[in-house]
Amino acid sequence: MRDGFAIRRTAAERRIPCFTSLDTARAAIDILVRDKTRLSCPAPCVLPQQEAAVNREICEVVSNIELMPGIYLMWLQAPEIARRAHAGQFVMVACGTEQTLRRPISVHSVEHDKFALLYAVVGKGTEQLTHLKTGSNLDVLGPMGNGFQISPMPAGTLSYLMIAGGIGIAPLRFLVEKVKPWCRQIIVLQGAATASKLYPKDLLPKK
Repeated sequence: MRDGFAIRRTAAERRIPCFTSLDTARAAIDILVRDKTRLSCPAPCVLPQQEAAVNREICEVVSNIELMPGIYLMWLQAPEIARRAHAGQFVMVACGTEQTLRRPISVHSVEHDKFALLYAVVGKGTEQLTHLKTGSNLDVLGPMGNGFQISPMPAGTLSYLMIAGGIGIAPLRFLVEKVKPWCRQIIVLQGAATASKLYPKDLLPKK
């Protein structure tokens, strides 16, 4: 299978906007901006910036289920975070009294006054999160980060290619929600260590 650089290069040559998971999205955007004259790609517009003050909310857990082996989907009631969040941003989550440091987790989805976190169990902190039940409280800071840069276009004029590996799918679902109103098509490519850890395609927003 082609590596990420080859996929992004091919997408650029074919004038297809290509977003990868959070750690490489900025580099992909920089390539498109730098080559926008040659590729005739529209320059991205910056999403509205979050307020300067860091928001802290004590969120109520709506649900917390194991979606794939070792990967959990948690929905939280948090009106202020849901209102502020943009695709590609993250929150800092307190993981119990025994864990000093908060864990950064991408905003996975937003619905009205709720938002979702998709997280993998990789240590004691995230393991503590798996024990939270409906009605529990969770201390959260955010949203943080600049998020993805996207340019709204007339409906049906663009195709988007999004690439994720493993838990890198977490921020891309929110991005799909944001761009689907004006896209002709959205292609999501994902990889995982095993087939059982692939994100269920029926949970992606419907066109």
